[in-house]
Formats: sequence, C-alpha cells, structure tokens
Amino acid sequence: MKQLSIFFRITILAIMLITLFVLNRPARAAIFCFVDDDAVAGEHDGSSWTDAYTSLQAALTDNCTELWVAAGMYTPTSFDRTISFALKNNTEIYGGFAGTETQLSERDPAVNMTILTGDLNNNDNGFSFNDENSFHVVTAINASNAILDGLTIRGGNSSDQGGGVFISNSTITMRNLIITNNFAPLGGGVYSTNSSPILMNLTIHENVATSGGAVYSDGGSITLTNVTINSNSAENGGGIYISSSSTATLTNITVSENSASTSGGGIYNTANLTKLINVIAANNDSGDCVNDGASLDGTSNHNLIKDTANACGLTNATNGNIITGADPDLGALTNNGGATLTQSIDQTSPAFDAGTNSGCPATDQRGVGRPQNGVCDIGAFEIQTVASTDTRTPTPTSTKTSTRTLTPTGSATPTITLTRTITLTPTITLTPTNSTTPTITNTPTTTLTPTPTTTFTNTPVKTFTSTPTITPTHTNTSTITPTNTVTATATPKKITVISYAAHDGWVLESSETSGVGKTLNSSAETIRVGDDGSKKQYRSILSFVTSNIPDTAVITAVTLKVKKQSIIGNKTPLTTFNGFMADVKLGFFGSSGNLQTSDFKATQNKTVGPSKPLLISNWYNINLTTAKAFINKLATSNGITQIRLRFKLDDNNNSTNDYISFYSGNATNPADRPQLVITYNLP
Repeated sequence: MKQLSIFFRITILAIMLITLFVLNRPARAAIFCFVDDDAVAGEHDGSSWTDAYTSLQAALTDNCTELWVAAGMYTPTSFDRTISFALKNNTEIYGGFAGTETQLSERDPAVNMTILTGDLNNNDNGFSFNDENSFHVVTAINASNAILDGLTIRGGNSSDQGGGVFISNSTITMRNLIITNNFAPLGGGVYSTNSSPILMNLTIHENVATSGGAVYSDGGSITLTNVTINSNSAENGGGIYISSSSTATLTNITVSENSASTSGGGIYNTANLTKLINVIAANNDSGDCVNDGASLDGTSNHNLIKDTANACGLTNATNGNIITGADPDLGALTNNGGATLTQSIDQTSPAFDAGTNSGCPATDQRGVGRPQNGVCDIGAFEIQTVASTDTRTPTPTSTKTSTRTLTPTGSATPTITLTRTITLTPTITLTPTNSTTPTITNTPTTTLTPTPTTTFTNTPVKTFTSTPTITPTHTNTSTITPTNTVTATATPKKITVISYAAHDGWVLESSETSGVGKTLNSSAETIRVGDDGSKKQYRSILSFVTSNIPDTAVITAVTLKVKKQSIIGNKTPLTTFNGFMADVKLGFFGSSGNLQTSDFKATQNKTVGPSKPLLISNWYNINLTTAKAFINKLATSNGITQIRLRFKLDDNNNSTNDYISFYSGNATNPADRPQLVITYNLP
C-alpha cells in the first residue's frame, strides 16, 4: 500500500512538471507567418511584422504554410549548395511587402522586391563568381497545392536541372514572378518533371542552359499563361524546351530575343500535345518555333510567328495564325506596370486585336483587363484603351396623318419636342386624329422611353371666296437619325529625357550625420550613391529638361533609369543600405540648376522609396510614378525636374568606401547617360 502511495505521488509530480513545461514553453509559430530580413526587434516567431522571422528558411523549417515576405534578399543557407527553399504541401509564399501591410492586396512586388537568391557569397557578376551558388533556389518535390507569388528568383547554379526552380511530382502555381540569371544543363530558369505546374504572369529572362534556357518540361502537364520569355539561351530551346512525354498549353505568351546555338531559339517542341493560343514568337535566333519529330496540337490558333521557315508547322491564315514574316514591333523589356517586366505593343502591331477571345485570360500579364478593344491582342501585353462614350442627338423629321374639314383652308404647323435616350435608331410614327390631340404610336427597335410633346398651331395662309369642303391628308414620317459623338481611344505617349550634363553631379556630406553637403563634383563621368571611408554620405543630383511635355498632358508613369559603372566596397549595397530613395523637385533644389553643396539637404516636393529594383544589364529602373505630379511641364525654372538619388541608410559604419558609381550626363557614351522615361495621355 505504501509502494502504491509512492507511485501515485511520483505520477502526480510528473504530471505537474509536464504541465508546467507545456505552459511555459515558447509558443510555436503560427501557420501564417511574417518574414522580414530587416526586423531588428520582437520575438522573431513570425506572429506579426514586428515579431517577424528574419530568415525565410527558418519560417519554412518551423512549418509555416502561408508566408508574407517583406522586401529584401533571402538565401536558402550561407554555406551548403545542396540546400534550397523547399516547398511542402500547401505551402504559399507571397512577396512584395513593405512590412506594414494587413491585406494581401496592399503589397507592391514591383516596388518592394522580394528576392530569393542562390548567390550565397553575394558576389555574382552575371554568371561569374557563382561556383558556390545553390544548386536550386526553390524546389517542389512531391508537394501539392504549393504557391509562389510576387518574388524574384535568381542565382541558381545547378549541375543537373532547374537552377531557379526544380519541380518533381508536384502541383504548383507560380504567379507574378521574375526568374533571372539562373543556370542548369536542363531548364536554367524552371525544370518540371512529371508535374502539373501553372505559370501565370511571369517574366523569365537571361537564364542559361544546355536545353531549355527558360523552361524545360519533362513529362506531366505544364501551362503557361501571360508569360514573357526574353533573352534566354541554350543549345536547343533557348526559350522553351518541351519533351515528347509532356502536354503543354501556351496561352498569350511572348517569346522573343532568345537564342540557341543549335536549334529552336524560341520554342523547341518534341511533343504532339503542345497547344499554342495567342502566342507571339519573334526575333529569336535559330528559329522562332521548331518541331523535332512532332507536330503541334491541330487546334493551335491565332498565333503570330515571325519566322515563316520555323513556325512549328503553322500555316498563315489557318485558324487565325499570322505566319507572314510580320514583325510584332515589341518594345524593350521593361516595367510597363504590374509586378513583372513586359514587352509592349502598339496599335500598329499586327498582334493588336488579332487574337481570339476563346481561352483568352481575363487580364494580361500586368493585370490590365482583356479584351480592351473587343478582341484580345496576341501575346502577354494588352494595349490599354479608353472606353468610348456615345452621345446620340436625334434629328427628327415629322410625319403625321390627319383628316379634317376646314371651311377656310388652313395650314397646321406642328412643333414637336422629343426627349429620349437613344442607343439605336428607333422609328416613330405620330398619328393625330384631330387638330390638337394626336395619337402616338412608338415602335422602337430597342427598348426606349420616348417623351413626345406635340403642339399644333393653326395658321391660315389663304382666304377662299368659295366655301369648299376640303379634306386634307397629311402624311408625316418621322425619322430620327442618331449622331454619334465618340470619345476616341487614347494612345499613351512616351518620352525619354536624357539628363542635363551641366547640372549633374554628386555632393559629399561634411561629416557623418551632419546632413550638410561640403564637397561636390559636377564634371565627372560618374555620380555616387553610398558612403566614404569617413562614414560621410554621397548623394547625387540629376537634372532633366521636361518642359517638352505638353502642359495638358496627364502623366501616368515615370521611371528613372541609371546605369551602374562600378560598385566600390560592399557588393550588395541595395541590401546593406536598405534601398534607393529618390527626392523629386519640380524645378531646382537650389537657387539655380547648377550643382550646389546646399542641394544635399534642400527641400524636395516628393520622396519615393525605399526601392530595391532588379539590376538588368547593368541598369536600375526606379519607379517614380508616385511623384508624377511634380514633373515640370512648364518653362518655369527652365523646365527642369531635378532628382536627388541616395540610399535610405546614410552609412554602414564600417569606415570603408561603399558606394555605387552610376554614369552621369557627362558620360562619354550617350547611351550610358541617365534617362527619365515619362508616359502620358493627352485629354
């Protein structure tokens, strides 16, 4: 009995200890998690932006399944090439957050770039210095219902397949992604085997492989919708490689400027179940679309293939296909709105209004509604138009039939007022039975609400000496002819302004945190953003003569383009200094356009940032659209708009030179000089 009592005591004590442990152990992170590499305070358990994980890998390891990831650069690990961001069942990763949002719709992936990179040493220069990079940046192996959305994926360097994204036996939806600068023998950007991936609203560019520079599909069913595939390269299938065991559906995609050293610079197809709908394939080396022992699905339709000799067997004018050698006149790959990069067309392009609405997605790659003009455009870009407004003015001619007996001959002069809203052309017959009360029969061809008001005034015009009985019959036919007043479609206009060399330059702070400029240089070929070895901040001033924009112009987009000349010191300045800040001034920062030390801290009209744009061919495209109201369209201040470029963080406290040198308006090669790209409409 005593032994039993001891047993119960031990049991109760054990239960108490277990309970105490459970109540006091740290709470495991919620399934819904926040990630922000800039989070410096909080519990780092992912429960809020304040308590966000600083590591995406840690959040995935802790079994978070829906992850909101703030702008920043995230690596799978710091040392092991075999480790990737591995997706599990129902894992959803969303990027593009500033770190304050409470709704998914509030994010902006184009401004708040969330970058998943395999560059473990942060030292890539294109495809150089990437020997230590991750084999795969993201993997989905035996995963179902996974989602990637609003991310940039780059820097993968695989020895086999899928440098950017490797997919095996999985179902995954990939949306609003930029996949760039990845390498693998098969599928530099994306490799999929025995899977059903859905790729929507993607840009896949500047990836390299032996086969399938952008995408390699090896079995399963792959779907690409609203995807731009540009400047990828391989031996076969510079853009897309579709293996014989695959089923592929490509809808409203643009495949251009890709290259292959052997065959199929655009699309290399070895499958009989590949369907193309509303596809542009143009200006690819070694063939826009090449079949190898296969043929496309016979229902492929409304595609524009420029290369008539390599069009995957499609025939001009059959099923709406355009195989005439016509160039679609694609614009450069750039930010035309939305989360990713696109290539625009205009209304002179043969792709305009040449697609099919059957199977056409509801929006284009940017999120612009389709169709804009009644018929979908071919390719990933839909020309945005302004809806027409019809104002119809009826022009009535009156007809009526009356029978009456008059002793003196009189003439009836009716006055008719019709008030109606008209869409089509109605026929109206007014039949009065006496001089004052007409009978109105309204027979419209569509549903109308007429409000006729008829007033007759009998005015005798003759006096007869005899008194005959006269029965006049008036047949009055009213025809209303609508006059259309249509608001014409507004075609956006774009102007590119090169910076004004005489006013460009950099200003260096007098001392750390002084906020006062002391030293300047207005003649160098380069400008600087960052800090020097004394922890003093560099800020640069760029000037643009924007007075050529019409005074009545409605500006819709503004992009500052600056070209990197070199990076001194820290190799990841955008991450280290927390992104670019751009101060916009309508007119001069100082008393004149000439560079002054006071420009360092002069008042601006609008600050945009921080932003961490992707470096594309050594160019940064900085979105300044939120400052569009302060672009100078007038001759005041010599029509100048000035921009002060700086980093959010003034210095990184390491007592070494850390800055980016950009080409200025003084650059010897005009093509290297800063550009301000302004898109506008005229009312």
